[in-house]
Amino acid sequence: MATLILAAALSACEPAPPPYHLLSLGALPLGANDYADRFDIETFGVEIVAVCRVPFGWVVSAGNDSSVTGTIVGQASVGAAAVSPANGDLDALGGLMLVKVGERQPGQPPPFAGQATIGTYGDDEAERTVPLTQAQLRLKPAYRCPPIPKARP
Repeated sequence: MATLILAAALSACEPAPPPYHLLSLGALPLGANDYADRFDIETFGVEIVAVCRVPFGWVVSAGNDSSVTGTIVGQASVGAAAVSPANGDLDALGGLMLVKVGERQPGQPPPFAGQATIGTYGDDEAERTVPLTQAQLRLKPAYRCPPIPKARP
């Protein structure tokens, strides 16, 4: 009996799971000379709570409409700010948004769907749009936005 009481007391003390998720964009299909300079994400049943981070040289906007859909858009303001293996900044699009994903119902669209624009340095004709999959749109449980990173020199 004492074991049951102790187990009940310990389970009552467990912290609640985080109510939010930190949305990151990663693992883009980039070759050695490729860069990503734009992404567009449509949301369904997702509340965008906060923009946590705007990468250096990027413009990021997000919004919820009055129904259950929303948008998250990011674009490099200059070519030098694009994400690329050559720049060594493949994690630059991590920790972008704090979101709350609603409960999913059968038949509903996925919570996130989007695309990224990818180009190749030295080949202006090589720009292409690739779909963003769950492999690129990562969610990590979170209570709040992460601490602000150090300023870039």
